[in-house]
Amino acid sequence: IMVQTDLFRLEIDTKGGTVKNMFLMDYPLTLENPVEKFQLMKEQSPGLFIAQSGLISSDKERAPTHESQYSVSSDSFEMEQGKDTLNVDLDWSHPSGVSVTKRYIFTRGSYRVLVQHLVNNGSDQAWSGREYKQLQRSPDAEGGSAFMYTYTGAAIYTPENKYEKVDFDDMEESKLSLDVKGGWVAMLQHYFIGSWVPEPEQENHFYTEVYPGQRYAVGAYTPAVTLAKGAEHTFSSSLVAGPKLQNELKEIAPGL
Repeated sequence: IMVQTDLFRLEIDTKGGTVKNMFLMDYPLTLENPVEKFQLMKEQSPGLFIAQSGLISSDKERAPTHESQYSVSSDSFEMEQGKDTLNVDLDWSHPSGVSVTKRYIFTRGSYRVLVQHLVNNGSDQAWSGREYKQLQRSPDAEGGSAFMYTYTGAAIYTPENKYEKVDFDDMEESKLSLDVKGGWVAMLQHYFIGSWVPEPEQENHFYTEVYPGQRYAVGAYTPAVTLAKGAEHTFSSSLVAGPKLQNELKEIAPGL
């Protein structure tokens, strides 16, 4: 799915609803070539950087993960002139009657994107599941300035320990496993950030994973929610992706 807003040009894969390519419209790649925009997220290594999210259920088939196939009403969405928001909906359903809408809500002038999983238990039995969200990244190609150190890797924030870097070597040595109320998880690079910010009063479990091919993930998942027959529930998190604009970031979450 191609999505165009005032700040983003991006692709969302219908497999899993993953954000896999993202260009920042206000940031040219070079001053000499203002038409070509800076690419923050991309689906290929080196420098792979994608945002994944989904649901986990005790009955695996009744919840869409980042591997599940969604359907969409259109393959392109654009924020209209005079409109301040753009909703992009991806739909999934199971023969049992469980249905999920994965909704991205873009807001004009904001690098914060609200991501929701709207679950409708239309089955004849209870549904139990949790939402997870993660950022997956691989190291950049070797190079860069020999005169300037820049950090590329993960970071987390918890109310107890505040800001902590979790670099790729740390992930190789041991898995992060932490229960947190509020806070956030992020992947950082020079000048730019990608972050999942849970609801501030929500308990989440923060984790890291190492995948084959030098791919590293930092993420969070919610407690399980149980829905009776016919019940509905909305999971909500914020995906923040863009430049490190300090004044804007501090309005989104403590420590960001």
